[in-house]
Amino acid sequence: APVRKFVISMDDTSTATKYGRIALSSDGSRIAFVCDDRLWVRELARLAPVQLAGTDGADMPAWSPDGKQIAYRVGATIYRIGADGGSPTVISNTSIAFLGGSALQWTADGHILISCGSSSAMQVPVLGGDPTEVFPLPDDASDVHEASALPEGRGVLFAPHLRSGGPCEIRLWSNGNSRTLLKAPGNRLWHPRYDSSGYILYGRSPNNAGVWALPFSLSKLEVTGEPFLVAVDGAEPGAGPNGVLVYSPAGDPSTYTVAVVSRDGTMSKIGDLGESLGQPIYSPDGTRLAVVIRENGNGDVWVFDLVRGTRTRLTFAPGWDDWPSWSPDGRTICYTRSDHLMLLPSDGSGPARFLHAGSTGSYSPDGKWMVYEDNGPGTNADILALPMPADSTTQPVTIVATGAFEHNPRISPDGNYVAYESTESGDLEVFITRFPEPGGKWQVSTNGGQKARWDPNGKALYYASPGAIMQVDVTTSPTLQLGTPRPVLDIAKNHIEIGRVSTFDVTPGGKRFVASVGSASSRTPRLD
Repeated sequence: APVRKFVISMDDTSTATKYGRIALSSDGSRIAFVCDDRLWVRELARLAPVQLAGTDGADMPAWSPDGKQIAYRVGATIYRIGADGGSPTVISNTSIAFLGGSALQWTADGHILISCGSSSAMQVPVLGGDPTEVFPLPDDASDVHEASALPEGRGVLFAPHLRSGGPCEIRLWSNGNSRTLLKAPGNRLWHPRYDSSGYILYGRSPNNAGVWALPFSLSKLEVTGEPFLVAVDGAEPGAGPNGVLVYSPAGDPSTYTVAVVSRDGTMSKIGDLGESLGQPIYSPDGTRLAVVIRENGNGDVWVFDLVRGTRTRLTFAPGWDDWPSWSPDGRTICYTRSDHLMLLPSDGSGPARFLHAGSTGSYSPDGKWMVYEDNGPGTNADILALPMPADSTTQPVTIVATGAFEHNPRISPDGNYVAYESTESGDLEVFITRFPEPGGKWQVSTNGGQKARWDPNGKALYYASPGAIMQVDVTTSPTLQLGTPRPVLDIAKNHIEIGRVSTFDVTPGGKRFVASVGSASSRTPRLD
């Protein structure tokens, strides 16, 4: 067949820049995609796409095998809708935390295969029900990314998020066992999908970034050749009959820098975009900024001296060192390495030392506590607090432990409350509870919220919603009082990246923000 290539363009302000938001129908005739937080269908035989009414907030479209319906999620609820429109039908109301690596797939046996970046793969019947686990979470992984089913029920492809180095492998679950099909140390592998012409398509970054193809025998369930590059700087591959390939030219999803952003959008970048800077957090005196620089498959903690204009690398071990936070005196940085809390002198004058199992640690203002996220066996991610200074015998105190996922705790400037994010109400929302003696619970955000940050004066709490950084006025004495959330900075317009590996912080004066920012160019689907 003759080769045909074209681009479906979208506005720069479109939300179609997110992963898992384009899908090709099984017959290769139509593309479903998300733009402006709504579901659209582009029939390749027509010039214009059609918006499906009633799909506000849609994400992660997945076609039914017969091409007549599309599954998608809004928050933690999964829906289906006719490909030509109609009224959406609820498949399942879940309490799943959809994080990085999330995806949906409508399988031939009548299930929705779910990846959420916070557990193993799950599935739910198309006619409705509760999600159940497809296979056990691998012992060496914290979660599973973008699982997809092979035809004829032969197995499930997935990218495990390894505790030692991120999603750098593609594995196959089949006949009750898991085995590795491909390893790419130092890279991130995304969206493995079987193509009926005899390949596993997947995205790869940052080295030789693009859509790759791995020759694979469905009958033998074996790799039959070496992988090769198909589309430079591509991602989210989807294949149809007759060699049709759809993908998004997204490049490395972790490519961003950090910048100081005023509420009117005025921006001053601190690093270069190609350096992949993220997770910025100010030192207590505001003169330094701890960031994570991702390069060649590693993540390392650096400190930027904002007065002198210099930078210092603090961590050098292979793998991912991230989520830095400062001690109140600015002398120590806590960071996470493979679900371990590590402590390190902020001037690099000494080696790192192990503190405790956990992640995303944060000091109390008086330095007497460390709150953190516990991802140990038997937990769904709880919030614990460790008395400081601590050693191997120190016992933590439970602050929040529910059946939901709790993340990213931050203690208020007066030390009396903890803000955190949780899926207890469905989608991620920001909550506050008392500290250090837990008690009471107040939901701060509405319509989604994450990455809560206190204003240094304690009179406001900021968080990221799906469309903006929001501000909630707070009074903590004599009783806790919360104001109405209001937007203070547009996320899409300013290309601010908010996700599992990117976040923001409040400047010491409380008037501006430092944030991970991406490229101004939108990612638009391509068809080859």
